[in-house]
Amino acid sequence: MSADPVPSNPNNPTAPPSGGALVEFVAAQRASLAMVLLVFGLLSFGGGVYCGYRYLKPQTATLTKPAEEKAEAELEKLTPPRQPEYAAAAMLCLVFTIAGIGVGGWLMAGQPNPDPATQLRDARVAILLVGGLVGAGLMAFGLILFYLWFDSLLDWINRKSAAGAKYPLLSLMIFLIGAGLTFFATQPARVEERDNPLLRRLVYGTNVGLTMVLLVLMLVVGNVVAAMKLPAKLDTTESGLHSLKLSDSTREYLAALDKTIVIYALLPEQSDAVTLDTRRMLDAAREANPAHVEVRYLSPTLNKTEIDQLRNDFPQITLNTFGLLMTRRGDTKQASFLRREELYKSEQVPGTQEMKVLFQGESLFARELLALTEAKSQPIVYFTQSAGELTVVSDTATANATRLERPAAELRRALETINCKVQALTFDPANPNPAIPADADIVVVADPISPLSGQTVQAIEKFMNEPHGPDGKKKGRLIVLAAAHPKPAGGEGIMPTGLEPLLARFGITLTETVLYGSPNNALQLPSNQLGVAMNPNLVDDKNPIALTFEQRLFPVTNIRAVTTTPPAPQGQGPKAEPLMVTAEDRFTWLETEILANPERTWAEMTRAATPEIVQAKRIAKGLRPVAAIASDDAGSRIVVYGFGAFFSDETTRALRGKSLQADLFSASVNWLRDRPAIANIPAKTYGEYILNPKVDGLRLVVLPVGLCMMTILAVGLGVLVLRRS
Repeated sequence: MSADPVPSNPNNPTAPPSGGALVEFVAAQRASLAMVLLVFGLLSFGGGVYCGYRYLKPQTATLTKPAEEKAEAELEKLTPPRQPEYAAAAMLCLVFTIAGIGVGGWLMAGQPNPDPATQLRDARVAILLVGGLVGAGLMAFGLILFYLWFDSLLDWINRKSAAGAKYPLLSLMIFLIGAGLTFFATQPARVEERDNPLLRRLVYGTNVGLTMVLLVLMLVVGNVVAAMKLPAKLDTTESGLHSLKLSDSTREYLAALDKTIVIYALLPEQSDAVTLDTRRMLDAAREANPAHVEVRYLSPTLNKTEIDQLRNDFPQITLNTFGLLMTRRGDTKQASFLRREELYKSEQVPGTQEMKVLFQGESLFARELLALTEAKSQPIVYFTQSAGELTVVSDTATANATRLERPAAELRRALETINCKVQALTFDPANPNPAIPADADIVVVADPISPLSGQTVQAIEKFMNEPHGPDGKKKGRLIVLAAAHPKPAGGEGIMPTGLEPLLARFGITLTETVLYGSPNNALQLPSNQLGVAMNPNLVDDKNPIALTFEQRLFPVTNIRAVTTTPPAPQGQGPKAEPLMVTAEDRFTWLETEILANPERTWAEMTRAATPEIVQAKRIAKGLRPVAAIASDDAGSRIVVYGFGAFFSDETTRALRGKSLQADLFSASVNWLRDRPAIANIPAKTYGEYILNPKVDGLRLVVLPVGLCMMTILAVGLGVLVLRRS
């Protein structure tokens, strides 16, 4: 037997339970409450008509003071503001109208029953109907706003943008208010839910609906957060066959985009490995910044109309059958097209006749992305060409005035690939006040074989120390390639470049010593050639240059030792750090002049092996800096390499066509531009997995099927035992 409801009046046990002061108030003020609900319904109807009118009549914006740099922002103003929100508000007002006019009309039309119990029951029904309808409307409105403002939620999660947090929180608050109102509206009716079938159905139905909506909301929010924070899939293959993860530099650059990039992917319906990896790459790019990266997949056979429209919108682009069309939203002048054939290449496996296929889509995608997002700000890189530096210019007049036996055309091509403009820089000896051109972004001193002139040093110091540029705020950037060269005219020692005092002010010391290493017979490395790698500390600090070439060993010769000075304890002033260091497993020593036969010198030192020789030659085994970087409050400022011949075209021939020096130089330029180093993004190699022929194929079928059958049998027996007990 269930207990009877507690009477509201303990002195009169037969009095009907009221369910609270609100129920008694509604029962006593039935007529007044009906009028209030009718007015509320009429006002809601008027609000719904207004919102519907605003939704059906889009607002337009008038372009004022058109400017090229504001074209995209002005185009976005043409989009009708908050149209979906007006539609959602109109539907909410419709629900309020039904609740107000419907319940108000029912209370007004029906005559109050003289039975107090019936009056209280009508009050409970009215509270449940009004609260349930209004609460359901608010919950639906909150969910719609949550959907419309979903990009703000992604921006909040991905970019930690506090400004975008208010929109998803507002929609969540509206939903919770509606849920709370619905919940509290059912409480008065619980007094009679056992005795009144109508109220019981309404209460149980409301509880079920509220529970389902809350559960769905929890699942949606939980899945959104999990999808943004956890990997979408787990790829357990050794070569990453089923996944493609963007490099840290590309992902960070995508996350920082503030302009919307639209990518039209023209891909075949039948997916092969290249097509699948292209889709994975684009999906990963969209996940890195959903607010500013749009990807639209088009089929050449199913979307002919859209592709023809793209050909009309981008007549400067030749759209092949398959590929990626990349453009900025609202700008048809800036676009690029990557053919599908460019996304992969075939190479012969060394020592065999086999060919391997490599997916190089990310490096090309990142290159086009940089060019597209920086098309209006093409940086200019000036190379000094007056002291026997590496030759990077191509015009005939300048080429005839420089030493062509040290060409570095690969550097020029690499810089043009990353959207840089390359210029030669010479000074008139008669000019007493030389200056770097005002449009210069970076100046490169590429391994001079004679000291820089006083005019050149003066101009570079002014470029680095004094603000310049159109706004008068830009600080200069500098790259120095300085290998060990003998002093001219038969002088003793290592030739200085003239930039040593300037570099010292930034915490970098370019010593006048040559770095040699113990001969490596296993790798056939002479003493004047060392294998150098990135500083592990910079790899841990996520430096883009170090991350790009983390696993790479560079063979360099004629190395000048480079040291750095720790920054001030207060953290003020420039910060210098070693960029590249020698290998840990090789002895190195320093000389004040270039040796004709370093191997013989090493043999003599090892035979003597006295503490005096070890100290004089500074023989050591371990990391020794050969390159350094420096930055200050203005950002990245200087990159110094204690070697230079490595950056010539001779390296490409020595490495059998691989432009490793150009990749390293491009990464250095990108670091000075505060851009990700994308030059050496590793390609993904495709391979074919062959199952071990000794594996018993029958067990691969019988074992999983047997386990499934045993699981089903165990679950069935468990249910049977529980039911019988």
